[in-house]
Amino acid sequence: MKIWIVMRANEHGESPKLPCPYPTEEAANAHVEEAMREEWELYGAEDDDTGERMPYPDDWQAAQERVLKNFTDGSWTPFEITAHDVDFGPVVEAAGDMLAALKAIMPYAQSRIEDMNETPDEHSAKATAAFENAQRIIAEMEGNTNG
Repeated sequence: MKIWIVMRANEHGESPKLPCPYPTEEAANAHVEEAMREEWELYGAEDDDTGERMPYPDDWQAAQERVLKNFTDGSWTPFEITAHDVDFGPVVEAAGDMLAALKAIMPYAQSRIEDMNETPDEHSAKATAAFENAQRIIAEMEGNTNG
């Protein structure tokens, strides 16, 4: 599986700033486009000849290039999008094991909650809520593994 990481590059050799993962390149570009529009409002460029504020360019890369011209001292860090291959196989396998274990204990948990609810109290209410939450988690996990 491939993910895209958006971060602020740093020209001073320091660690990258604000790394954010996205499931698609389109989503990463949309994030940077939105962020760059905000940056443009703060640091937007002026026309070299007229000194008037320029309208936002066609895309974030062009806007970034123009803003960078205003910050030749390196004090403004540009956005960067990088693609990375990620193997989620072990995570999916562990989630499947967890789902199987959770499903295996549910009948016992249900019988214990039924016993507790014969004399309802604070603990039986909490146990019922936890059981219902476990049922929701199972349903969500089954939906994600079957879909």
